[in-house]
Amino acid sequence: MKTIYKKNIIIGAGQSGLAIAHYFEKDKCDYLILEKDSIASTWKKHYDSLKLITPNPFISLAGNKFNSPNKFPTKNEVVQYLTDYAEPFREHIKLKTNVYNIGKKGDLYILKSNIGIFTCKNLIIASGYNGVSFTPNISKNLNKDVIQYHSSTYKSLTSFPKKKMNIAVIGSGNSGISIAKELSEKHYTHLFQGKVKRFPRKMLGIDIFWWVGTLGLFKIKTGTFLGDRLAKKLIPQGDPTYGLYPEKIAKDYDIELYQRLKYCNNNVITDNLGKTTKIDGIVWATGFKTVYHKFIPFKIFDSNNQVIHKRGVTSEKGLYFLGLKWQSNISSFLIFGVKNDAKYIYKKISSFDTKKTPIN
Repeated sequence: MKTIYKKNIIIGAGQSGLAIAHYFEKDKCDYLILEKDSIASTWKKHYDSLKLITPNPFISLAGNKFNSPNKFPTKNEVVQYLTDYAEPFREHIKLKTNVYNIGKKGDLYILKSNIGIFTCKNLIIASGYNGVSFTPNISKNLNKDVIQYHSSTYKSLTSFPKKKMNIAVIGSGNSGISIAKELSEKHYTHLFQGKVKRFPRKMLGIDIFWWVGTLGLFKIKTGTFLGDRLAKKLIPQGDPTYGLYPEKIAKDYDIELYQRLKYCNNNVITDNLGKTTKIDGIVWATGFKTVYHKFIPFKIFDSNNQVIHKRGVTSEKGLYFLGLKWQSNISSFLIFGVKNDAKYIYKKISSFDTKKTPIN
């Protein structure tokens, strides 16, 4: 297999990878992005009607302002924005390149992929915090004729072809509630709640994101007393919702509401209060799990297989991460937040390598 050396290699051509590529390109550094699918592929896989929870002013990456007529942009608008953003450094992106093994020899990282071997001095893992979809094992107790999707594979109402089916949505976060609202247009919908932190969409008539920014909450960093306390409280509950309250949604959209799912049996599912329903289909809006530990062999993970780092910098020389939840603050996994982490990582790399290698 052919071996290609680049001083800096980024894994992932989503918002995180593109955010740091902007700085490499600006300073004419030697770099390459390896992407197993396509640019912004994670966004493309979301359900068709997805709209962002963050309003327009909180979406732009460095050097290119996001513009949309919609206060809360659609997924297609974000895909187009990221695709356009990548255009200036498109020649430095290798698509359909799946890195399946990472090793190290001396100061060089060795990446094995489906198209060959790559080596680099600095490796930036920017594939995001949504690793693989998580579906509970109890899903296996359902009959084979029950149509099952994860929220990452559900696309639209056409995913359930028949009319007036009984469809359960497991999980009441942003995706779960949005999908349940959509399904209620055509089907009998049953929403099973999860443990989610909920905030109002507006306070005193002003969007909550304005308040969070004005009060400086986006600037509270990990490693501080308040930052670590907030992270410890919010991370286990998943992404918070804004203005989405299950009781109100159920009333407004004629959705049957349940508590947390307890078990499944054939085509019957039951919540933890014993309330049951028969279903024809189900959407598991149960989140994702990171799987970095499965292909990164270095001792940089804790007992829960979470990356041990300080603002994305690990103890392994030359190994960095971007797009982690609470990487530096509450906004790190959002588009407008990742650009700040990208700039920090780039400066760290530059400080260790004052002599930049120009593009060949």
